[in-house]
Amino acid sequence: MHRKNSYYKVFEEYDIVPSVYGDFISENACEQEFGKKFFVNLGFALSLNLTLVEKLLNYNGYSIKNKSRQFDIICEKAFRIGFGRDYTIALIDKYNAEQRKKHTVYKAVPNIIKEKRNKKSVATK
Repeated sequence: MHRKNSYYKVFEEYDIVPSVYGDFISENACEQEFGKKFFVNLGFALSLNLTLVEKLLNYNGYSIKNKSRQFDIICEKAFRIGFGRDYTIALIDKYNAEQRKKHTVYKAVPNIIKEKRNKKSVATK
């Protein structure tokens, strides 16, 4: 039997902090800016199609219709075809790996996952 999850549980799966979503829908925090990745992840979490994702992004000052940005091209195709978030992450990783093999210097396409920074410890004498 399929059990329904709460919205907050789904947001955790998509790296969206519940308090951030609460701030997003709150009238008091309406001036807070959210990044493009947030809205793309929200589109995947809500299972929106390309038209609705583009409206959501446009309302917030973003778009994925830019034909010169590889991030936009991959995300637009993913929403158009109906791919999930995990498959889109894999496509971006695949593109970055291919570029790494072809070019010694390239600008990696940012992924839609939360990037963890490695803290390097500095040895002191």
